[in-house]
Amino acid sequence: MIKKRILVLLLLFLCAAEQLFAQLHEGSVNLEKYVSYGPILEPYRSFEEGLTFDPKKSSRVALLKWVEATNPDNGNSLANQQVFTGEAIVPEGWANDKIFLYIDAPKVPFALEVNGIKLQVSKIGVNTSINLSPIIKEGAKSVTLKLIAKGQRQAITDLAQDFLLVARPALALSSAYITSHLVYKGHYRGLTWTAGFRVQNLSDTPLRWEYIRHETYVSSDVPPVRVRADSLTPGHEPIQPGAKSRWGVHHNKEMYTHFWTAETPNLLQVGHLQTSARYRIQEVVSHKIGVRVVEEKQGKLLVNGVPVKLNPVAFQHSSLSEKPASREELEAFIIRLKQHNVNTLVVTGLPVNEDLYELADTYGLYVIQKVEPSAASAADPQLWLLQQTSMVYRIRNHPSLLAWQLGNSTRKTEKEMLQAFADSLGNASSYRPHDLDPYRPVLFSSPLGMPKPVAGFDNLSDEAKKQLKQQYQPLHIFLQDTTAGKIVIRNLQGFAPLTNLGLDWEISDSTTILKQGSIQDIQLTPQRAQTIQLPLNGKEYLKSGKCLRISVRLGKESAWASQGHEVAWKTFCL
Repeated sequence: MIKKRILVLLLLFLCAAEQLFAQLHEGSVNLEKYVSYGPILEPYRSFEEGLTFDPKKSSRVALLKWVEATNPDNGNSLANQQVFTGEAIVPEGWANDKIFLYIDAPKVPFALEVNGIKLQVSKIGVNTSINLSPIIKEGAKSVTLKLIAKGQRQAITDLAQDFLLVARPALALSSAYITSHLVYKGHYRGLTWTAGFRVQNLSDTPLRWEYIRHETYVSSDVPPVRVRADSLTPGHEPIQPGAKSRWGVHHNKEMYTHFWTAETPNLLQVGHLQTSARYRIQEVVSHKIGVRVVEEKQGKLLVNGVPVKLNPVAFQHSSLSEKPASREELEAFIIRLKQHNVNTLVVTGLPVNEDLYELADTYGLYVIQKVEPSAASAADPQLWLLQQTSMVYRIRNHPSLLAWQLGNSTRKTEKEMLQAFADSLGNASSYRPHDLDPYRPVLFSSPLGMPKPVAGFDNLSDEAKKQLKQQYQPLHIFLQDTTAGKIVIRNLQGFAPLTNLGLDWEISDSTTILKQGSIQDIQLTPQRAQTIQLPLNGKEYLKSGKCLRISVRLGKESAWASQGHEVAWKTFCL
């Protein structure tokens, strides 16, 4: 009887082994356990690499060279199938690392094949990370991938925004969350920032914290300061294989007074190093940090304790099936917005990269990100929530992002989807470790006092753009005393002085300019007014039938406009 049971068990084992071998041979093994979704950090090996903010210059990143297969499957190609092969050389310095494939914003479902083993990539719009180390042969000098997609497309970028082959150490930084906060409660003159990290043990053995060192490097041009500070070593239990843990870098030794706002877009360049000689770990991730706090009070948004005047236009990200705007196109667009006194973007749709938000950080634009499910996305609520989560990980560390705004929906399924998204963000009053973004306001309607965002800015007529520019101008100009020839100019900005301004004035009747002049080097502090005496006899010129035009221009070049650019103007006809 015992022998029969052993024989039956042996037969079952052989059948299972045969099925597994067949699956391996056919490339249909389920590799989901090697896949993760959401956060993607671009790693570097040193501070010098990290502060370039260019993953192509990282020795931890290898570029894949893609070639479209003209005769896939040995000449038996299908008309509705497209195949790409990608190859990357594995650098010698990767011998002790795990090799990952980062897929940035997959746009269509496709199959990934590595060494004959297939994996379906089906979460479109969701950043995907795949651990290839269990699939790649140890000591391999190169990695070859095959991508198979249905339908005819033009380029590899039609499948995903980007593909990166990345080396990660035994203990890898898996996500980062940057927040700013007050050094002293209620005092907005001094702020600092905190960087919180999750780390994951990718090795097969427990790793002890006491052998791991963390270091932070900060550089800034305003004011010129360079600080290198060691963080405290976390006193946790050993991290078990596959497990994740948290540690934070509290950079509260410095109290910053050069804050980030749309008017003063000051950025710190920060690198975070994790190193261990024992575990052969050397990894850096970098961020551009804008120190600022955002609050919602009585329906208004406050930046660094000051209510902000929002001058919005609407922006719609391209759908996943469309080609996104290039970085150069977005930069030109943002410069046009700045030249028309726009300071806020109300953004809808899924971003496939961080270009828009990086440029908003650099040039100074506030961003309100709208989140609203469509009737189509309601068919798969789980995928929609994964897409939004991936977006949060992608853009939450940008100082330009002021708030999330949830769309209005009367449909039950869509309301439940929005509530699930809001729950995933969390809130500061009841913080939970798994909250994605608890310190940023979540709005259920537009901020109080914000005009309706202008849609299709680039499609507006020149006259409509001129009207918008005047509506959003950062100055208020009014005529105080016609007899004395005095005008008053008020700086409407909440943070930045308007310096080195030039003022041009002219008096005309219906056909002729009667008198004109200029006043240079006008200085206006935030939220303050200044009276300016025009060099003319008001009794003679400022009388019935005459018009006085005031034009305020930049006295020196800025990042988004040349010297002499007109900032504001007003005409008074008497």
